[in-house]
Amino acid sequence: MNNQIELKVKGYIKIYRNGELIHEQPNTLTSNAYEVLRRTIVGDTGYINKINVYKLGGLLASSNITQKTYFATNKIQVISIFDEASFDDTFDEMRLYGDTYIFSEVIGLSIAKDNLSQIAIEWTLEFIITGIAP
Repeated sequence: MNNQIELKVKGYIKIYRNGELIHEQPNTLTSNAYEVLRRTIVGDTGYINKINVYKLGGLLASSNITQKTYFATNKIQVISIFDEASFDDTFDEMRLYGDTYIFSEVIGLSIAKDNLSQIAIEWTLEFIITGIAP
């Protein structure tokens, strides 16, 4: 018997400044998302581990995932914190990384952070799995 599974992934981000929700939106998966999933399934490197923020394509700061929460069997939420000293600027893009591969990204932002504020990024991924049961 040949069983097939179809996997779809969708994501949603929320950005908090000093605990206050300031932005939320769906995100876009990159073509590398499948490479991250493939490597994760076999236990290779490449698991989701950090969020980077950018301005005009230049890296402003990188933050490791500080918290993972699993909801039901098909959702995971990861959180990264950019503390007061991490950067003092406005970012227009963020990327969710699996090792060196970009899993997902959000562009067209305009989020200001000064050296007195903390930014928390909450990235939720939902996996929709369909297929034939064995």
